[in-house]
Amino acid sequence: GWAMGLLAFFAAVILVVRLSLVFHFLPGIPREFYTNEQRMKEVRELAGPLPVCSNNSYQLPSLYMFYTGGKAHCINDTGGGGAKNQYQFWNYGRYLHEQPFYYVLSYPASGFEYHRLGTGHECWTRQESGLQIVSRLYLRTNEWHHHAKEGDQLVLTAELTNRNPYTLQFDPMKPVVWMAFMNHKEGPLRERIFPVEVRGIPRKLDPGESAKVSVHLSVPELAGSHRLGIAAREKALPYTFQSNWIRLEVE
Repeated sequence: GWAMGLLAFFAAVILVVRLSLVFHFLPGIPREFYTNEQRMKEVRELAGPLPVCSNNSYQLPSLYMFYTGGKAHCINDTGGGGAKNQYQFWNYGRYLHEQPFYYVLSYPASGFEYHRLGTGHECWTRQESGLQIVSRLYLRTNEWHHHAKEGDQLVLTAELTNRNPYTLQFDPMKPVVWMAFMNHKEGPLRERIFPVEVRGIPRKLDPGESAKVSVHLSVPELAGSHRLGIAAREKALPYTFQSNWIRLEVE
């Protein structure tokens, strides 16, 4: 009936667009679409058999898996603190957790090797191994709105949940590093990144397990209304955004 006809129509549209990307016959499509396949294949040559990981981008892993068939992942939960995204269904973090992987950035970073691809794209890469992937370690504060003065010591009660499909181990001698991102909500954009301490973290969290923790931070000297997010870093990996947004009014 009409449902099958509609399904056939959308299938035809997808087929035409896909063929246009292969044979370059559809006008008006940016040249970038035509270079994605070549770019991803060059990245595959650099990575070899290792899974690929990007930072703060879902586009690269999606393109990489589409054009090469290899495994790829985004180290960040860019949805923020548990928002639904495609990687919650794919769970490709398990291919990187404590395993060798090839890290690909689109910007320069210390300790990364520079590459200029044949397509003209630039990337910075390095191989990692033995790192915990904590991108789905979520922190939920019990209260979302706080008032404080500059320099105050603020303590937030919270719940820490491991939503990764594997157990996370926490070594007190090598703790996960926590940072806060604070964005000014009114007037010109001002941002502060500063360390915070999360206390009460157990030695391990199994998949789906939660623990009561407390977040300790010193309020920066930045008066106004702010959005505050908290992030974690394991060893050499960049910070990932893993908490709910907190409204912080600083006097």
